Amino acid sequence: MQQLNDELNDAYQKVEQLTVVEERQKMARDLHDTLTQDLVGIGMELSVIEAYGKNGDYNKAKAQLQHTKKLTTSAISESRDIIEDYRNVTPADAAVSLRLRVLERVELLHVKYGLKTTVEIDDDVMLAGELLVDVTRMVNEALMNVIKHANILEAQVGAIVKGNRLIINVENNGDPFPENTHHQGHFGLLGMRERAQSHGGDIRIMSLPNEGTVVQIEVEMGQKK
Repeated sequence: MQQLNDELNDAYQKVEQLTVVEERQKMARDLHDTLTQDLVGIGMELSVIEAYGKNGDYNKAKAQLQHTKKLTTSAISESRDIIEDYRNVTPADAAVSLRLRVLERVELLHVKYGLKTTVEIDDDVMLAGELLVDVTRMVNEALMNVIKHANILEAQVGAIVKGNRLIINVENNGDPFPENTHHQGHFGLLGMRERAQSHGGDIRIMSLPNEGTVVQIEVEMGQKK
């Protein structure tokens, strides 16, 4: 009995350690996909303001500064939403149209960075809980990569359902962004892969010169693993 009790205690400690690691990884992904991205955007806009100042374009600098202030306010709001999500221990079960949620992100990215995105997702693709959150954030990260790396401000998002699998393609015709360009300190692609794998799927990145990039996200629409 003592041996069994010791083994149970060891197993409990291992489960507890794995739970802590998983939660820390989730927090790291959430921080990257919200606060870090907004800080990158603010840094980009400050560089534009600096360039306007050097060129003496003070009216443009002033207008850009107002936009940067709005972006900062948005970043604070999203950070508060993250805190609220972590305080709310009961995930939402109500299914929501993925198209509507993606359109919200697309509109926000258009306002913030000027990215124009075409969305082709059927209204009846309904997701809930962590699956909805993770899919939306993966799409957002793929679109942020267009803004940061593709040297183009146009993209397309499409989705199809095959059986119990949801497949989403985020495409652009800009500069290529091969998966092997991922390097230490840049965790966007790692976070996307972890999110997809937690729902029984994965991501693929197909990128060619003069053709652009397709980021393919695939997940199961059933229960999270």
